[in-house]
Amino acid sequence: MIEAGGVGRGATAVWRAERFVETQDFADWLINASVDHPAERTIRPPGWTTRLPAHWHGRQAAAPIPEPYAQWVAEGRLLAVPYQERHVMWPLIPAPGRPGCAPVPGIEPVVRAASKVRPDQRLAFIEALLISWSDGEESFWIGDEYAEFDMRLPLSVDKAHKFGLCDAAAKQRAMTDARAATLRTMTDIIRSIPSSEPELRRRLKLARGNARQFGRIARDARNVWGRRLTFTVTRPWWYWPGGSVADALTTGHRPDLVQYLAGRAFKHSRLILELVMRTVWDDAFDHSNDGV
Repeated sequence: MIEAGGVGRGATAVWRAERFVETQDFADWLINASVDHPAERTIRPPGWTTRLPAHWHGRQAAAPIPEPYAQWVAEGRLLAVPYQERHVMWPLIPAPGRPGCAPVPGIEPVVRAASKVRPDQRLAFIEALLISWSDGEESFWIGDEYAEFDMRLPLSVDKAHKFGLCDAAAKQRAMTDARAATLRTMTDIIRSIPSSEPELRRRLKLARGNARQFGRIARDARNVWGRRLTFTVTRPWWYWPGGSVADALTTGHRPDLVQYLAGRAFKHSRLILELVMRTVWDDAFDHSNDGV
């Protein structure tokens, strides 16, 4: 019998190596993309599409960062991304009316969001800004099969309402739906408890409706298979209607919304990458057992 951990680790190691190479290629693309037309690139792995607005590009700079880039970085108008013992200065556009380049107008909210990201994660942050978020699922090539991942960008419904993206009725519907979904999850967990565990079932039934208490019991309890019960509260989300954070900036959305979108896009892209890597692990193990 093939040991699951070894198979999974081997597959994910290959995936991480491919991802590392793709990240390097992505950085080169930022620097060398055409400044005359919007540029598009499929990032594989995982398989999503990124788009650069027209005229956006990057430039390499040695350390210490020369002027005028250093001043623009200090003013919060430009990102300096460590890359191969140098820096990628991003995003830049051709300077209007004169030779050279200039920071993208209105980029400050994005730079503020990036300040919360470690320097070694800033290329991934830029990638998230350029992802063309969709209004549904997309299929990525994982091993020998396609796997579908939800490529919508979820926003807190409270934030969406604050920014005027949804009205009070839509916010209430989202909260009601999330509450109902959480109760269904609780019910499914209770039904999964075998009859040989009546006390655990009783305690979970009493806690149904109290997410914190239910979660604590589920976390501490072990079912007949010796695994922790998995309970997740369904959050009320409002989904961004598609397009990238960079698109939101260039089309004139309010700065505080752009800053929030930038942070959400980065966090959610990291979550999708984790899900993809978990799928790689599972796929490798399933294939290893085909002949067992």
